[in-house]
Amino acid sequence: MNAKPDWKKAAKAWQAARGAARTDDERFYTWMNEGRVHLKAENGKSAAECFEAAVAMRPQSDLARGMLSDAKALR
Repeated sequence: MNAKPDWKKAAKAWQAARGAARTDDERFYTWMNEGRVHLKAENGKSAAECFEAAVAMRPQSDLARGMLSDAKALR
């Protein structure tokens, strides 16, 4: 299979999902998943912005802080 992901479309889908999120938990996970999409696309700046928003929502999240560190390393 030679299909290539459309990372821009995937990021926009998570942004749309965030707009429909009903709870802070759902919003947090949309930030995390959008950040993962940007990481896969090797866009460290956008990934870091997403993970910073996730960390702002849940500063105690080791996963969010770790992903933020990964994104900053990719810049």
